[in-house]
Amino acid sequence: MANTTSITHITNPTEHDVVVSEAEFQPTIICLANSVTPVCKAFIERFEETSARHTASDLRFCIMEFNNETSMMFKFAINQLPVVVFMCAGPWSRSVVGATQRDLEVGIEGLLEEVRKT
Repeated sequence: MANTTSITHITNPTEHDVVVSEAEFQPTIICLANSVTPVCKAFIERFEETSARHTASDLRFCIMEFNNETSMMFKFAINQLPVVVFMCAGPWSRSVVGATQRDLEVGIEGLLEEVRKT
């Protein structure tokens, strides 16, 4: 299945739970960021551009805004954002705290490698 849809925006814990459960069947990348901060705002733009370059893949890209409704789900401080989580079928996952564009690209390569194994 190709990634022909836009980025999924996760706005509450229930949506997060659905995305995580669906990651069992579709490799998923979640960006946790706070768009108010300049670092996160710039990273979100690069995340969106990266998603657009992977439209032919089966990867699902999601953005979760770190705000009052979602912050209780995580134990990260605002200075540790953005956090990127890569998930694939089974127990495989990887998280990068304070992610950079390079971390995103390396993580995608690792995720695609894991997909090829399954």
